[in-house]
Amino acid sequence: MGHLIAKTAHPLRTAMLRAAASFAAVLLLFGSVLAVDADARDAFLGWMEERFDTYISFSASGKTHNSAQAEYSLGWVPEGYRFEEILDETDGQSILYVNDNGDIFCFSYLFASTNSNLYLFFLDEYETNDVSVNGMPGTLYLSHDKAECAELIWQDTDGTLFEIGGKWEEAELLYAAENIQKK
Repeated sequence: MGHLIAKTAHPLRTAMLRAAASFAAVLLLFGSVLAVDADARDAFLGWMEERFDTYISFSASGKTHNSAQAEYSLGWVPEGYRFEEILDETDGQSILYVNDNGDIFCFSYLFASTNSNLYLFFLDEYETNDVSVNGMPGTLYLSHDKAECAELIWQDTDGTLFEIGGKWEEAELLYAAENIQKK
């Protein structure tokens, strides 16, 4: 019995067991923080939002798991708006629509990579509302100046960042967002 106790109490074996237990504890703690804290999860897996005086910056914190970069289109555009042009970005597209008054409506999507950035500029103060787009959390940015556009930002499970902006009401922005289609 003494020989068995001496064998299991070997310093190398004890050190390896302690290291394995420490690693498991750190892994468990880190995993539980990512599971509970949405901000920590976004910082680790998706897009990071930074707010400044006159603009908001979204930057990809790293490549996510979207292996096939799909193209997207709007399944619904408000009456009076017509397609204007597609602007190809390095990691996505911006699709512009315009009405007879010259009001522009923009739909953009970006895939997460080290060069992906999106900027929202506000000349006036704005407020934010948390919203849900097909079960995914998003943020609606509303300017206090009604002459400025409202912006809706959210990301899907693959880490693709979507933005819809225009002089629309919240309900119209959400309806357009919920009707996005993969091509």
